[in-house]
Amino acid sequence: MRRGSRPGFTLMEVLVALAVSAVVILGARALLDGLVLHAGRVAALARRADAEANADHLLRSTVALAGLTTDSARFDGTPEGASFRSWCDEAGGWQEQCDVRLTAEHEGSEVRVVLALGGSARVEVAARGSAASFRYLASASDGGHWVERWERAITPPLAIGLVTRATLAAAADTAIIRVGAHD
Repeated sequence: MRRGSRPGFTLMEVLVALAVSAVVILGARALLDGLVLHAGRVAALARRADAEANADHLLRSTVALAGLTTDSARFDGTPEGASFRSWCDEAGGWQEQCDVRLTAEHEGSEVRVVLALGGSARVEVAARGSAASFRYLASASDGGHWVERWERAITPPLAIGLVTRATLAAAADTAIIRVGAHD
C-alpha cells in the first residue's frame, strides 16, 4: 500500500458498478414484463379452449339425448339446421325436456353454429369457416347412407354430420355427432 492512499473504490469504479446494476435491473424487468404478457396470452388461450370444449360437450350431450324423450316430438332436419326435443340441464341440477334448435348462422363471410335450448339459452358451439351445412345418417350399413333432409320423422337419425369449409376452395371437414342411444 502506498503512502497516502486509502482503501476503497474510486468514483469511476462506483459509477461502473451502478451502470452495470441498472442494466441488469432493466433486463430483468423486461424479462418479467414479457413473462407476464405471455402468461396473459396463455391464460386467454386456456379460457378459449375451455369454452370451446364446454360448448362441444353441451352440443354432443344434448344431441345424444335427442332420441330419449317421452313425448311424441319429431326430429326435423335440413341442410341449414335441425330441431328436436331433448333433455336439458336445469339450474337445480336435474334435467327437463326442452325444445332444441341447432343452426348454422351466417355473419358476413363466416358461419357460426349455434345451439338454442328451450328458446332462451343460445350457445355458440362452433365458429366454422365460410360454409357449413348439416347431413343426417339414415343407415350405418355399407359405409353409411347420409341424407340432406330429415323431415318431421318420429325417430331421429343415427347421427348428425356438420360439414364445413374454411374457404369455398378448401376441402370439406365433417364433425359427426351421435344421436340417441344406439346399439
